[in-house]
Amino acid sequence: MASQLIEACAGATGALVSTWALYPIDTLKTRLQAELGGSGALSYFDKRLYAGLFNGIGMKSVQIVASSFTFFYTYEHLKALVEKRSTGKARKMSATTNVAIATLAGMVNVLVTMPLDTIATRYQCRDNKASSASEKKKDDSATDGTSVEKEKDGALYRGLLISLFLSINPGVNFTVFEQLKRHHQERLRVKLGRPPGRSPPQLSAKASFVLGALAKCIATLTTYPAIRTKVLLQGPGGHRYKGSNDLERAIDAFRQVLHFEGVTGLYKGAQPQLLKTVFAAALMLMIKEKISAAQKMALRQLTASKQ
Repeated sequence: MASQLIEACAGATGALVSTWALYPIDTLKTRLQAELGGSGALSYFDKRLYAGLFNGIGMKSVQIVASSFTFFYTYEHLKALVEKRSTGKARKMSATTNVAIATLAGMVNVLVTMPLDTIATRYQCRDNKASSASEKKKDDSATDGTSVEKEKDGALYRGLLISLFLSINPGVNFTVFEQLKRHHQERLRVKLGRPPGRSPPQLSAKASFVLGALAKCIATLTTYPAIRTKVLLQGPGGHRYKGSNDLERAIDAFRQVLHFEGVTGLYKGAQPQLLKTVFAAALMLMIKEKISAAQKMALRQLTASKQ
């Protein structure tokens, strides 16, 4: 239990610091993703894109702490259960098992924290006045970013299905990082001449950053069209996409992107998304590793002093 809480608190702290450091970029990518192209569409040279870049930072902070804590705690708890039931060499989890556990933890995280994510997305879009003329006529009230409570029941979970699918993103990210980390630590152990079975050497801040950036880059590039569709459904204009269920609404959003923006529209906002997610994940994992190591060392020292 103590180990899971340490990992969860370390992960939440790292995620919060990285969110604060990169929040303006996060707002830029959210506004670009949430807008369907048309006349008056946003561009990187449009000053409207840069107004109120810190909108909703309070709500985003709450969301990111809750999300990261839920993910890391669930991941570590499930990982401990699997390792407890395993014996011998099987105690070292395979990449496939790691992916399954991380994906399941991501799904639990979505179910618990998606309402916070939707509200945070609306707040980030609140001062975005760049909707096309036709969109403004249809939904002037939605641009304040807080109109979600005026919509029908289920608005907070709009895009749930695609969000559950995207649970593979943090799963792939964290799993790739863990595998790269283990490989790097094994190389360090051999280089330092340490015998097998001893505690692996800790990663340096530089190594954690590089491995975290590489892992997140892989996860983001493979799932970006789904990420864009999710933000369209969660954003102020999400109610415009028609369908009797989440899958039909996601398909309608996908079709409208292709109709108004073409294939390249599926990757609209990819540059700030990649910049933000790669550096945020790398920074978060770097901070998490350092905090986790410090907490575990303090816990060991406290336990030793009581004996």
